[in-house]
Amino acid sequence: MENLGKQFKLIFNNLYKLYRVVGLFKFKCFLVKTCHRIILEKKLEHKIKNYTNNSSFQVQNVIDYGAGLPRYKSLLPNADWNYFDKYPKNNEVKYASTDFIPFDKTDLLICIEVLEYLNHEETKSLMKEISRLIKVNGFAILTTPFLFPIKHNEITRIANPNILKNFLDEKYSLQFYSFGNFFSIMHDAIHQFICRNKFRFFRLFLVFFILPLKIFAMISEKFYFLNLPSGYLITIKSKN
Repeated sequence: MENLGKQFKLIFNNLYKLYRVVGLFKFKCFLVKTCHRIILEKKLEHKIKNYTNNSSFQVQNVIDYGAGLPRYKSLLPNADWNYFDKYPKNNEVKYASTDFIPFDKTDLLICIEVLEYLNHEETKSLMKEISRLIKVNGFAILTTPFLFPIKHNEITRIANPNILKNFLDEKYSLQFYSFGNFFSIMHDAIHQFICRNKFRFFRLFLVFFILPLKIFAMISEKFYFLNLPSGYLITIKSKN
């Protein structure tokens, strides 16, 4: 019986490896994610590649503030990643408040979908920490939702990210870019109701049923058609 159990476990592990290798795992991730998250991650990847490819320095270390569960290391696999969160949920993630992140200087700081959970004072203190942490040639990337139809107990939605300039020193520049479109917002509005269903198989069936909306959203985002901001990507750099 024990040998039978080991054989079954071995077969299951091999099937799971095959499942990941042939791309079904990636397809399932694509299927169950919101359009907002998929587009956000593509924009994040593009922005990091665009900046590092045109920069005279290499990103040696990265701070991911509000990391929750670390997920972006593949974007810069050779860098030293440092994860911080006010509510750590992973052994790799260390505690840090917006008032103080226990680190000296970093080439890159990312803060993904965190600003909406901060009040005015916390946002102000985080901006000051970002100013302190990024090196002269370094940069920070932040994202935050706007016309995002799924509620996650957010405190605020930032309609105009330019207001964050008020919390930055003059030696730093801030730019922001909207992302999202009519189809992505429609998909995610339906998606939130699907996720409330208790039956996993039925949820998978329904998210597959609205897959055409997700495909239209990706096409629309690529060709800048029917754009509506579901969120913003914000970059902060030194002017020097």
